[in-house]
Amino acid sequence: MSDHDTPAPKRTKSKPAAILPAAQEPACDECRIRKVRCNKEYPKCSSCRKSNLACGFSNKGKRINHTKKLVNDVEVLGNRLGKIEAALLRCLSVVEGSRTPPNGTTGQTSTQSDDGQVDLSDDSHSDADSRDARSTPSDQYTPVGSGSPASFYHSSPTLSLYTQAQAACDRFKSSFPIQSPLRQYSPVSPELHESQPSNLQSQLKEASELFQKLARESPVLSIPESDGLPPCLPPQGLLQACLEAYFVPLGPSLPIYDRSSVMAAIEEQYSIDSPDPAWIISFSTILLQALDVQSRPSRLDVRGSLRDELISNLLLNCRRGYNNFERLLRPQVANVQALLSMALVALKYFSLATFEAVFAQACQLAKSIGLHQTSGLVDTMERRNLFWSLFIIDKHMSLIAGKPGLLPSYDCGLAPPAANSGRVLDDQLAARISLAYVQEDMYRSLFSARVSRKGRDHITRQAQRIDQKLDDWEVQHERKLSYASDMPADEAVHNSELRYTLCTLRILVQRQISGSDHRHTRLRHARFGLVLLKEVCERRLPASPHLGIAMYQSICVNYSTVLFLELFIGLLVEPQQDHRTDVELLSSFATHMDCCAARSTSTSYPSKNSYMATLCSQIATNIQMLHDGIAPPLSLSMPNSLPDSPGMTTLSSASASAFEPEMMEPSSAMGMPLSTMGDPGWDLSLALGTPVDIHKMDSLHSKVYGQQPFDAHSPYSGFGYSELSGMPPVDFDAMLDAFASYHQGMGVMH
Repeated sequence: MSDHDTPAPKRTKSKPAAILPAAQEPACDECRIRKVRCNKEYPKCSSCRKSNLACGFSNKGKRINHTKKLVNDVEVLGNRLGKIEAALLRCLSVVEGSRTPPNGTTGQTSTQSDDGQVDLSDDSHSDADSRDARSTPSDQYTPVGSGSPASFYHSSPTLSLYTQAQAACDRFKSSFPIQSPLRQYSPVSPELHESQPSNLQSQLKEASELFQKLARESPVLSIPESDGLPPCLPPQGLLQACLEAYFVPLGPSLPIYDRSSVMAAIEEQYSIDSPDPAWIISFSTILLQALDVQSRPSRLDVRGSLRDELISNLLLNCRRGYNNFERLLRPQVANVQALLSMALVALKYFSLATFEAVFAQACQLAKSIGLHQTSGLVDTMERRNLFWSLFIIDKHMSLIAGKPGLLPSYDCGLAPPAANSGRVLDDQLAARISLAYVQEDMYRSLFSARVSRKGRDHITRQAQRIDQKLDDWEVQHERKLSYASDMPADEAVHNSELRYTLCTLRILVQRQISGSDHRHTRLRHARFGLVLLKEVCERRLPASPHLGIAMYQSICVNYSTVLFLELFIGLLVEPQQDHRTDVELLSSFATHMDCCAARSTSTSYPSKNSYMATLCSQIATNIQMLHDGIAPPLSLSMPNSLPDSPGMTTLSSASASAFEPEMMEPSSAMGMPLSTMGDPGWDLSLALGTPVDIHKMDSLHSKVYGQQPFDAHSPYSGFGYSELSGMPPVDFDAMLDAFASYHQGMGVMH
């Protein structure tokens, strides 16, 4: 080998690629995004496990495409939102289906039982529990065509009565006269049966449509219109003279005001330039209720008396209060009293929706100032009585409107008063409060929304439990439920009101008990309550002649139709029997109801019930006449209100006018010029057709009451009662007759 030869290079073996240790492996996706340390454990690293994140190694050794990941997340979110929207649409369709009119659905079939009530079946539901929750007892009626029968039925006990009355009218109309049960019992000739029932059938059709409208009606808030002026103080002398008429018949049942506080407020408010709006409204409502109780109006009465003009002006003052509502929201007891009084006036004269709106504000304001709690030194009896008045009305209206109460007992820190204090009026108030607690339990257990998900057996057990509570309450307050002709008038009236309320609750509870026929028991309670009501209202009370009227108006506001409708339905179910006593009770109730609603607007709760009661009593009378073999009149028209009826539009034979939005009626319809209605000075002398000599009118009044002539320059000279501030209680009928005798024929005060 020569020196010039170069050696060949050594061939080396290639080494395999080194495997990265675990510490050098790429981190998981989430740790790389957040730039935190990753221990690279599989399937979930410690960092992701601690943060509860999804741990993935999808892009080992690669950077995350944040834009692509963001787009993907947005797509996922969009899909989820789409599913939520679809679910909401399904919920809305179910809600809209539940509001479908009774003749607008086809998924259910209904059959009527022998007593005129309806049983529903729905073949589309196969689940046993669902059928149990939706089933209806044989003695109950469930609205036909409702999207959710159970929830629709349990929303309000009055709804069940309306729908059952509608079914009874339809069933009786369809079976009369061709298959009428009256044909085999009545001595009326077949020719008379064929010629006379057309009027009865038309009345039954009208009643059926009316009940359907009442069942489907939803309250629409419509604030009563006014003239745009602020409310003004009523005449001081007239107010002071009316205090006795207010506190004797009305004060004990609902102690909204304390008499000493009202007297002190009168002295204060009439001596300052800017009186409190709350006391202006309170004075107006006190005077309005006192004057209304003092009279027994009817829609057929002659209008235009001084009392009617006073009531018209007071109603206008209340309308002004509704339109200046914001001035009554300051947290003080006087505002709560004013709002509660305005709510009661709205319920009687205007509409149920207006009552609900004002009453809700009164309850909220009462809670904001702590009326529902003990408050130490300021915890006066007036505050307690005011809260219990709110509490009692709240439980009444909860059953009427089918809504939960605004003042639940679990949020009440006041202890109920003792039931046996030895004072009659206090014991009666304690009994009413105790019964209000039972009413709250009754609504929650039988008519609340959650009950619709329960089975019929559960509802029956709850109804039996409530019925037992009513038994216990009756035993505890037995002395306060007694009635005797020789007991004091005020005690007899208030005891009768408690008994009437108990009869109403008995019927509402027994309508929820299945398994046996409680119809005859309910009819017995209905007859007993209506007989008691008729006896007390028509009783002559020399010492307190207006107590019965006050009690009747209180009952009409609370439970005006439960006993009436129960008795009317029973008459339609068994028309072949002799119902002379029942017809007399129905007619008496309709007559008193017409008086109660005489000055109300057509949208008011008493006005609608009055129309319904009058129509039903006419139907009952015609059925009894056919049973007795007497031909009913060919045409019976509904009693219309006079065109000049204050605050009441004329009712036609159709029921549509009873459901129009409430409007302020022209003052000319009340017999008063617009200038008078808008005058905050309460000068009624301007309402007369000719000039009036105030001093001559006053001289006549002075001869009767020995008062000095009125001051014509006084802001209340039109009323002229400013000199009566120191007078004892007077007879208002005589007082008003003194003016009526002088202004006979002047167009307004006659």
